[in-house]
Amino acid sequence: MKVLMITGDKNFKPGNPRYELQKAAVEQLDVVCWPRGNSLWRILQVARRGRYDVITTQDPFFRGHLAGHLCQLTGAKLNIQVHTDLDAQPFLRHVFAQIQLRHADTVRVVS
Repeated sequence: MKVLMITGDKNFKPGNPRYELQKAAVEQLDVVCWPRGNSLWRILQVARRGRYDVITTQDPFFRGHLAGHLCQLTGAKLNIQVHTDLDAQPFLRHVFAQIQLRHADTVRVVS
């Protein structure tokens, strides 16, 4: 399985134990950091060139929205990870997350 991960964690890269663990479970794992490392244009190029099976993102907010659009463009499946208590989010973020989660093919909740 080929996976593209969109993250906000600049430290999630080769050498990081979490990265190495997840990479060992798939055929290919490419990671892009947004918004702190890559432009939207670069992420679009990577997504189109990579022919990914899954695009995963570490939150259901703006990264989730971006990943959803990339999945529509590329035909990849959307996986959204939830690393926060959605009930603790401001109302509009909570509603936005609920909309994004309804469009996900799979959801991973970290407890």
